[in-house]
Parts: sequence; C-alpha cells; structure tokens
Amino acid sequence: DFGAVGIGSTAFCDLSVSNDGACELQITGARFSDGTPTPTVFGNQSPLLVPTFIQQGTATSIRLYARPQSTSVATGGLILETNDPEHPSVQIPLSVQGAQAPTAIARVKSINGVANSAASPAVEPLDNVVISGDQSTAGSPTASVTGWQWEILEQPPESSVTLTAATAVDTGFRFSSAAGIVQGLDVAGTFVVRLTVTDNRGAKGNITR
Repeated sequence: DFGAVGIGSTAFCDLSVSNDGACELQITGARFSDGTPTPTVFGNQSPLLVPTFIQQGTATSIRLYARPQSTSVATGGLILETNDPEHPSVQIPLSVQGAQAPTAIARVKSINGVANSAASPAVEPLDNVVISGDQSTAGSPTASVTGWQWEILEQPPESSVTLTAATAVDTGFRFSSAAGIVQGLDVAGTFVVRLTVTDNRGAKGNITR
C-alpha cells in the first residue's frame, strides 16, 4: 500500500523477497497481474530479473513505483513465480490513493518592514518587498505543505534582482549596487514570480503572480 500520493507524483516502495527455507529459492517469473494499470500507475523502478536465485537466509529487493492519475484508489498486483513447492505463485497486492494537489497562495507580506494587507499594494523602486506562501493550503485535511519553490519568470531588462530565499516560505529580492548587496527591487517595471508548493505526499500546486 503506497498510501496517499499526489496526482501525477511518483512514490516508491522497496519490496523485500527473503528466503526463509533450507534450500535455494528461485524466482522463475515476475509479472504484473491482468488489469494492473502498468506502466501508467504501477511499475518496477528496478529490473525484474528472472531467473533470480536467493540463498537461504538472504533476501533481494525490488523497487516498485506508484503514480496515481486520479483521486480514486488504484489497485493491481505483482505475481512472483518460484520453485517453492507449497507456494509456487505469490501475488503481492498493490494499492495507491490519488490525492488532490495543494493550493499555492502567494501574497506581498511586507514592504519596507511594514505588514501589508492589500491585494495589490503600491510598490516603488528600492522598496524592500517580502512575499510569502504562508497561506497556501494542502489538498486534504490530513496533509500539510512542506516545500516552497519561488521563481522569477519576468523582470525588466535592466533589472538584476534575484531572490533571497528561493526555497523558503518567505522570500525577498536583492540586487548588486556600488554599495554592495541591497535588499529590494532595483527598477520600476513588471516583476512576475511563480510559487510552487509541495505537500508531504509529494503533490504539487503552483500560482503565478
């Protein structure tokens, strides 16, 4: 069971196959069961090598992935065929729950150290502007936003600003001047940024502002 995974995101699971018997275990076949949505949803990240020989008291691992395409539960199975006389064929059930993407919300948090509550505040050159993704929300009550990624998509040709903290919940702008690094916007014009947030299930959502 891969649990809840964001739609379009990929989760991995390492399946350990151990030999608890007294003789060599042979895996003679490995395939996904009929009806398993592979490779779109389930698949093997590491190759399924056959035959595989496992000595007694040892184990081998197979890395599987799940990549849900919708919010419904997707199921399937991995079938291993072996030389075990009691269980020559074993099916490992697979399951993943598609999870909604989080909602990214970007806002101007402060200007020159003064808290801002306006949706579109007036900003002038040299203003020290801090933008924040602190109001972003996860896709479900059981999830939480754990990652933020800021990007500058557009800025005036004469601008040299960069972000102060591209992977933090809050970030600002800075530029180089004769006096050194200055916090703020260097010139007048249009600045466009994008915020991408990631929750603890790997789901992503973004907004451009």
